[in-house]
Amino acid sequence: MMALMVLYSLTGLVFILYVFLRAPRLALAGRGLLAISALAHLCVIVLLGLKMRALPLTSLPQALNMMVLCATLIFIPLTLRRKTIALGAFYSPAAAFILALISPQAGLSRGVIPPSHLWYPLHTMAVILGESMFIVATVASAAYLIHEHLIRKGSIHAMGEDLPPLTILDKVLMHSMSTGFVAITLGMLFGGFWAAASGIALADIAVKIFSGAMTWAVFALGIHQRYALGWMGRRTALITVCGFGITVVAVVLFWGMYPYTPRPGMAP
Repeated sequence: MMALMVLYSLTGLVFILYVFLRAPRLALAGRGLLAISALAHLCVIVLLGLKMRALPLTSLPQALNMMVLCATLIFIPLTLRRKTIALGAFYSPAAAFILALISPQAGLSRGVIPPSHLWYPLHTMAVILGESMFIVATVASAAYLIHEHLIRKGSIHAMGEDLPPLTILDKVLMHSMSTGFVAITLGMLFGGFWAAASGIALADIAVKIFSGAMTWAVFALGIHQRYALGWMGRRTALITVCGFGITVVAVVLFWGMYPYTPRPGMAP
């Protein structure tokens, strides 16, 4: 995990230098490093799964680890486009920060999830996609707010020329929110079916339920305000960033109330 944090940090540094220096070689290096980071991240998750002999998604840190990988795979094609390459400067440092937070517990397991129900993989894939889209939407929102602030201050020529246009950022934001809303909704439904079929106690998945509900609420509010009241751009971006921040703080606090405790007979 330490090597992954270094890779993502280095990738973010290269993309940040590109935003300021606008050197084509830095753009090429950033794209290459992001691809290498994704490949290395995939290898880490595969090795963890082989060690556990199960899908490495049995704890919140493992779920966050998978979310970062999925978000990275989404950002790779975005950084290949000239107009959205600067998003790498926002995403890569955030990915490194998330990995730094979860690395002490990413290898811990609450036990093997019963493989007998199809609902679990469907629930897992849908939720991971939805949460990954939440990260994408938040990064696009942060870039939107910074770019708009630079325009209002009249300092766009200082560093903002290579930031994505506001219209493109708004499209990325809304596509992410729409896709994430559908994915999270399906994930919550599949999760309910899985818990009922497996006899899972709600206390065992309390953090999952809470984080999913918070994410769904942010998506629902942003989409409703956009199509019902015509809110676009800055207002939607503020909803997303504030919602993401509240979700992170709430999940961390709730996670502290339900710390990791290995079950008897389960692998540590």
